[in-house]
Amino acid sequence: MRQIFWMSTMAALLALGKLAPAQAAARFYEGQSMAYANAVERRDGGVVLAFLRENGEVNGYYCQCNGSSEKRMNLDKYGQASIAAVFQLDLDSEGETTFVLSRNGGQYGLHAYRYERSGGRMFKVATLQPTLDAIVRGAKTMDEARVRAALARLQLIDYSIAYAPTGVAEFDAIEHGHGTLVGYFNIDGDLLPGKPADAPAFAYKKTFGEKDGHFLTVTYLLGKGWEGGRAPSYHVKWITWETQPQRFAASQDGLFIEYDVNCCVGSVFARGLYAQGKRTGQWHYEEPLTIRSFGAFVDDKAEGAWTYVSGEETTTGMMQRGQRTGRWEVSPGVEEWRDEGKGNYQGFDTYLKDRLDGPSERRVEGVVHWQGNYVNGKKQGQWVEPGGGGNYVNDVKQGPWKKAAPDGGWQVLTMVDGKPDGKLEQYAASGQLELAEHYRLGELEGPMESFYPDGKRRYQGSFAGGKRDGAETLFYPDGEVPQFHRNWHKGVLHGVNIENFQNGKPKQIGAYTMGKKTGRFQYFRDDGQLIEETMY
Repeated sequence: MRQIFWMSTMAALLALGKLAPAQAAARFYEGQSMAYANAVERRDGGVVLAFLRENGEVNGYYCQCNGSSEKRMNLDKYGQASIAAVFQLDLDSEGETTFVLSRNGGQYGLHAYRYERSGGRMFKVATLQPTLDAIVRGAKTMDEARVRAALARLQLIDYSIAYAPTGVAEFDAIEHGHGTLVGYFNIDGDLLPGKPADAPAFAYKKTFGEKDGHFLTVTYLLGKGWEGGRAPSYHVKWITWETQPQRFAASQDGLFIEYDVNCCVGSVFARGLYAQGKRTGQWHYEEPLTIRSFGAFVDDKAEGAWTYVSGEETTTGMMQRGQRTGRWEVSPGVEEWRDEGKGNYQGFDTYLKDRLDGPSERRVEGVVHWQGNYVNGKKQGQWVEPGGGGNYVNDVKQGPWKKAAPDGGWQVLTMVDGKPDGKLEQYAASGQLELAEHYRLGELEGPMESFYPDGKRRYQGSFAGGKRDGAETLFYPDGEVPQFHRNWHKGVLHGVNIENFQNGKPKQIGAYTMGKKTGRFQYFRDDGQLIEETMY
């Protein structure tokens, strides 16, 4: 009866206008004078665009419409123009681009926009604008089909990438939508007879002018993540002068720039000079926030003084035919690149034909961090390391070792083939024994003991094959009263399990059989009174 009464009441309220059904939010363009017949909805982000006539001019707006909010945002202003076409096109794998074709008098305008998900905004693709201007320049007739056809004839790059200026005027003036196509290349650098139909080419080249038999050439590489996209993405890789651009490499002759693309940024990774396909003169390499290097090339081989800079250290030394040689000095790295607690090293390394060979040392604020000798790239003999040191044989620790412990103390142990073997003792900075344990070929095997700072026992147990095995006891700070006592079998609780209050009275008594509670479990108050008993 209550349900029937509620439904009748609701119907009556609706009839009287007292309870109105939820109203959908009005579209942000409703009631406005439309300059284009329909609103346009993009695939990504639920973005809706509309073009309105306001005070004799045309303005574009958009909103990220979610059904409850239709807050409009400004897209662009088109002046006293008419909107001839609005359409979407996938230029690359970064998502669709919205094109707006307008006409003002006898002149056409063409603009492209993209949606940035992270910022929730539309933005104009400014780097594509010179290409779009060229498509409509001087056109007597233009429509969506003609624009699509013109764009299809172009070799386009991923315009979501912002490329850093090279500082070379001719290079920075390149409009990548223009130029003359040289051809497409496979991953082996072979020039293909045409544009592949089954899968994107590994790269393509375009030239942007010629001077004295040298062609200003840009090589575009296929970007990562194109699989499954509606169109492949290419990005700028190399800009240089080439005498035979139809060859993938080996004809560079002049200034050279290489870009490294990470996310949406193209950074200058390498800059230098080529002479007849070989690097020459001063070169500079930089991986953003990782490492930079600079020095000279002779006949395509690094030669003379070179410097490598990272967050951890700066190394400077001599190169011979592309190989480090002799003593290389080490100084602190770039502070803003460092991991916490690192990068303050000073010292040196010794190289022979690009392999560590000879003495090596690192100091931090004058204190030796490590010190020893390399032979043919491997540590050999006695080495000083944090907390002590020991012996290396072919880069493997062997024999007695002493090394730093996490709390400022040290450990003493024996190493066999790089693994602890036998007794390990750990001492606090005060010299007090903290831990004693036993190993067999790198696995815990035998008794283990630990101690409180005053020397009183803290823990006693044993291991077999790297797993707890047998009885273990954890003591309260007095070193006498057990906090708990339990038994293990091959890493699984097995046997009596007793937990005590600090006054020595039992807190819990029970037993396990291969990891499962079994029999009677009893729970007590700190005065010895039984408060709960459960059978398993």
